[in-house]
Amino acid sequence: MASKSDASTKILGFKYQEMVALLKCLDAKDETKIYLECYGDVSDETDITEIKNSIDKDKMLYDTHIDFWKTLGNLVENYNEVKDFSSYILHTTASIRKDSIFENWDKLKPQEKKDKVYKVINTSDNKTNIKYYDRIRNIDIVKLQEILGKFTIQSSQPAAKEFYKEKLLKHSSIVNPLEEAYRESFVVSLIGVISSELIKKEGMDWCIDLEWFRGNYRSLLNRYKIDELIFPFSSIGCNNGSTKFRFVEELRKIDYDCKIGGAVRDYLRAADSQFKMLRERPILVDSLQELDDEIYCEMNDKRLTHMDRLTYVISPNIDEKSKLFFEDCMSKIETKTLIEGVQGVKSYYPKGRVHHQVEENKDFTWKLDQ
Repeated sequence: MASKSDASTKILGFKYQEMVALLKCLDAKDETKIYLECYGDVSDETDITEIKNSIDKDKMLYDTHIDFWKTLGNLVENYNEVKDFSSYILHTTASIRKDSIFENWDKLKPQEKKDKVYKVINTSDNKTNIKYYDRIRNIDIVKLQEILGKFTIQSSQPAAKEFYKEKLLKHSSIVNPLEEAYRESFVVSLIGVISSELIKKEGMDWCIDLEWFRGNYRSLLNRYKIDELIFPFSSIGCNNGSTKFRFVEELRKIDYDCKIGGAVRDYLRAADSQFKMLRERPILVDSLQELDDEIYCEMNDKRLTHMDRLTYVISPNIDEKSKLFFEDCMSKIETKTLIEGVQGVKSYYPKGRVHHQVEENKDFTWKLDQ
């Protein structure tokens, strides 16, 4: 008779699948569908993932390990259903045993993987794997190499409980909008959302539609979310060393000295406001970094656009064209005042972060060149 601990281990394995599916939902691109127990343990439109969880911290993947052969055998048996997927992933908490066929597995060519697979099949007397060996023997070698070319092993993955703590509780979609006291309850609720989709579905397909998931995510988040921080206004002024910044020199290069005073003021006020926001709400660090990244991408996109325009102008006045580039960039970016968790962001903040990007990124310049 199986012990209660055996049953608990199996249940934890099923919960692990739901947690991996939840992570995929949090990271997925728009219009994605996540499937559980359809093509594999967890899959989307491109990847099939088989998940093997163990409470044994010393578990190792050796040549005849059932986890590998069962996974490969099932892929072979269902070749027509899985052939259009881009990758097959064995996600396992086991580490790879030294000198096994799985050492450097992901770096091997399909033919090399095939040779290692056949070496085991032809020398192993493992009775548990016989049916999987037979399936592999009976498939066309070209098809087998196609499967093996897509087959990767993610070894030494965190076990279920560690996965829950490290991958989910610390995910930016959980950390950024919530105080620490609410995160665990929120994650448990999201796992419940994943489970509920199997119960509610009329058919037996366990499919998570991303837009449906996001609607549930937002609905649940509103129950836990703390009040938005009121943007901390800054009235900080310039000082005697304020004109020694790199972004000031960049404005001088395009003969735009009249913009220096405002640029310095925006830069210092933005830095002061950011300091106050992080002091009040440290969880905003990722949201603020995301805005900085968005601003820098916009700056580079605008630069490419204006550089392209130069190719159609005969003998352009570079400084004047550079000033237009600067103004176009600032007018676009000053409207980026939406920061999740912050209310009433002033336009000087994104403008100041533009100058911060120029200060920090030495390869960026306002000066256009042909």
